[in-house]
Amino acid sequence: MSLSSLLRLSHQVENEYLAFLNELQKLEVLEYPTLACNDLISKLREQGLHNKDSIIKVREELLLVSPPIKEHLYRARIIFERQKLIEILTNFLDWIVGAQTQKVPWSFTPSIESLANKIIPDYPPILYCKNLYNYGIQWAQALPGNLDKYSFISLPRLHRSNILMHTLIGHELFHPCCESFTSKMENEVARRITLEVKKAFPDLDPDDLFGQKELGRMNAIVMCSWKRTLHELLCDMFCAELFGPAALLAMRSYVSFSDYKRMPDMNNNFYPPLQYRFEVICQNAMDKNALDTLWGEKSEIIQLFKSEIEELSKTFETNEGFEFVCTDNLNGIAYAEVNKLISEAHDYVISKLPDSIPRWIDEKALVQIPKLLERLQDGIPPNEIIKIKSIEEDDCDFTSEPAELPAILIAGWAYQIYREKNMETQDLLSYDTLSRLLLKACEDSEMLKCE
Repeated sequence: MSLSSLLRLSHQVENEYLAFLNELQKLEVLEYPTLACNDLISKLREQGLHNKDSIIKVREELLLVSPPIKEHLYRARIIFERQKLIEILTNFLDWIVGAQTQKVPWSFTPSIESLANKIIPDYPPILYCKNLYNYGIQWAQALPGNLDKYSFISLPRLHRSNILMHTLIGHELFHPCCESFTSKMENEVARRITLEVKKAFPDLDPDDLFGQKELGRMNAIVMCSWKRTLHELLCDMFCAELFGPAALLAMRSYVSFSDYKRMPDMNNNFYPPLQYRFEVICQNAMDKNALDTLWGEKSEIIQLFKSEIEELSKTFETNEGFEFVCTDNLNGIAYAEVNKLISEAHDYVISKLPDSIPRWIDEKALVQIPKLLERLQDGIPPNEIIKIKSIEEDDCDFTSEPAELPAILIAGWAYQIYREKNMETQDLLSYDTLSRLLLKACEDSEMLKCE
């Protein structure tokens, strides 16, 4: 490549960095519900300027060097600086655009930040919405300029204010914690899987080149299926341990139009069948004693809620999901290994829940739920429990107890189930009003905790 061509490439990349910095300048003046966005924009600007200066330095060297120049080395340096922009830095632009206050459930952000800071303190969360019906989390590792100190949690844009379905954020928050569990088991599991695959395909000779390749390929498939399944189950159980029946109903709502028995394969990234996931949650992560305590409240709404949860749980008392996935040889090997680790995986989930995180099984949350439901019935945000200490003629002495997030979400779901069973009743809250009351409750509750 000629000197003029290299100079042209360097100018093009410099202009791309200038465009990137210009986009950051536009984003800087927008409003965000968290200071993390402004902090991130500042770091991106520093990194953009640093990379742009690197390109200018390459060009200055080109102008000083005497022929013959080592074209391939300079071209590689220019391409490397461009890859950092195109493949890494520009992704942040989309995340920040979707994280504007007007585009996210901003009143829910403090609750999620508070939760995330206790679960994944190394990755401050930034919520953003995108035009996909999907929840997800992305976090980076080993990026320059401290850009790997964030997690980006995506929500479906059409469901921006659908706080009941946002219960599933609890699932996403645990993904960064999964690798430390599976990595400890990986070598031993890989050894057992290798033996099982060899046993399942006796016609393949491990001493033959073709046999080696085929067995290696199938071992890799089984390991991918095993790891992906365990990661999803860890996150499912974590969400259930946080939010109990609210997690179960949010998941059911989210997958309403999905096939519960879809075989994991490379085309769906080895996504475990929903039937199996529900079975694992209901049989391992749904505290029966806590449910019995909640069902002790005899109000009509709670009893309808009880019927719904019991009916749903009964659907997953079987092992249909496991039996289905085992009809495929390779997945059967993977899921046999997964099943051996369910109890240990659940223990790991519990170990990652510090006492500072409110859970639905806490006595405080279970006592709050019926009282928060009463507030919803009166059209009041379920953000607090008022405790009257004394009443005098012109005065009332009381204390206010902030509502816990699991209690708010479970109360919201209980009311929603009541709505679904009584759609003909005219004086019930609309779903939009219910969502807004719950969002307001989350915001106010966090404010009360800070007082």
